[in-house]
Amino acid sequence: MNMGAIRILGVDPGLRNTGWGVIEVAGSRLGYVSCGSIHTDAATSLAERLALIHRALARLVEDERPAEAAVEETFVNRDPQSTLKLGQARGVALNAVQTDALAWEWPGEAYDVVALIFLHLVADERRALHARVVGALKPGGLVILEAFRPEQLARQAAGARGGPRVRELLYALDDLEADFAALNTIELGEADADFDEGTLHVGLSAVVRATMRRP
Repeated sequence: MNMGAIRILGVDPGLRNTGWGVIEVAGSRLGYVSCGSIHTDAATSLAERLALIHRALARLVEDERPAEAAVEETFVNRDPQSTLKLGQARGVALNAVQTDALAWEWPGEAYDVVALIFLHLVADERRALHARVVGALKPGGLVILEAFRPEQLARQAAGARGGPRVRELLYALDDLEADFAALNTIELGEADADFDEGTLHVGLSAVVRATMRRP
């Protein structure tokens, strides 16, 4: 990537063929990086075709490392079934290319549920992200969160594996109460979770869990 250039991924979703292209923008100059398409087999199931699109786009994002992404809008056509399938392909594309929760422009009042599972940020980034999440919830929408709390440092010293190893990235109840003060609390508390999820997520761990509803 050229120094100072912004790399952008564009996706034209389709169930049969999903096209993509990558460019770099530096000031008023545009530069071609790469392009291609993702093909699915009509003989396979809808779920298999959507999964293939997702895997291919996820690999593409990992390889190309775009700073921004754009996905073409889905336009209604004469066939409702085709419209539905195209919308599903677009949904898969959006899911695959959103890679930076802090840089992304969160839509207002768009989601029924936002789940934040072991997403650990320093305090200023955490507060900024949580404010965006609150604004993105529909009225009645839920935020569901699970994260490691500061006591996890002692658990790590005792042999547990998992979670950040610095206090600044661990979440306390007071942090979450302040961040989500505008929401109604359904659940907010500390818990112990016994993890057995491979070599990096093992042992009795200290977590905090929250479920909040937007009025």
